Amino acid sequence: MRNLISPFLMLSLLLIGSLSVFEVHAEEKVVDKSEFISGIPVDEPIDTFNVLAVTGKSKGRTLCYACQFGGKPVIAVFFKSLDEPVLELLEGVNETAHSFENKKLRAFGIYLTDDPEAAQAELEQVAADRNWDNLPLTVYDGEAGPANYEIKEGAEVNVLMWVKARVKANHAYQLASDLTAEERAIILQNTEKILP
Repeated sequence: MRNLISPFLMLSLLLIGSLSVFEVHAEEKVVDKSEFISGIPVDEPIDTFNVLAVTGKSKGRTLCYACQFGGKPVIAVFFKSLDEPVLELLEGVNETAHSFENKKLRAFGIYLTDDPEAAQAELEQVAADRNWDNLPLTVYDGEAGPANYEIKEGAEVNVLMWVKARVKANHAYQLASDLTAEERAIILQNTEKILP
């Protein structure tokens, strides 16, 4: 009987030891994960800034969408490249803006760049490939972005959502590849924070 118990106890101890190691590694991942912060903090007011509209009803004009949209709920997507995850996010934002048009939801994409002419050509190609009626694409001259928007140099993508000119959600990513399907879903779900 002693020989039967001993292997059973050994197996139990090995399993318990394995679980303990697994738990430690799982905890380490949670602890090691630090949130990247960029952009206007939640509950702070937005500021005005001008962009060149490359698509939409105001195509070819320099204007302030933050001013034009007034107190309406707004999704503003600031980006520094048009990688596939960014395009997929913009697609989702366009669809969300369409779905909540009755709640006056507005959205626009802002390409932050030090080469506005090249960015404009890229956005024109995107417009030719996709039919985004609810998402004007714009160019901001300067990769640093509007001064009072506090977009960090290392931020590849920054999504700000506001209503009544006050930020209610802020999502920032160092790399476009960080915009996984799960992250994009979280961003779009946060639209509820700005809808009436």
